[in-house]
Amino acid sequence: MTTLIRVIGYLIIIFAILALMNGLKKYTRLAFVHELAKYHYTFGGLAVLLALSHIILNIVSTSLSITGLIVALLVVITGSIGGTMKQTQNYALLSLHKACIGLTLIALIVHIIL
Repeated sequence: MTTLIRVIGYLIIIFAILALMNGLKKYTRLAFVHELAKYHYTFGGLAVLLALSHIILNIVSTSLSITGLIVALLVVITGSIGGTMKQTQNYALLSLHKACIGLTLIALIVHIIL
């Protein structure tokens, strides 16, 4: 079970990095970055679903950590804000979405270190 939890954790990081390509597209002309950015909603959604499964598996295996719980909640909040923006076209939420991304990255680094 520990191996599965770890693999899902790495997949969350991979999909989050792929979702972050959307923010990089205005700073580069690399074609693959622009291509990946088209799917950032999908990558972000997969990161959210994997974060939920990751936290459930940690609860079931009684290996839940507070830092992991914080990261998972931040990933879900970030994805929820992003999904809300897409559905409602309310881009006033963009600053909040970006702030949550920053907090999530900081919390993720702390979670990996601890």
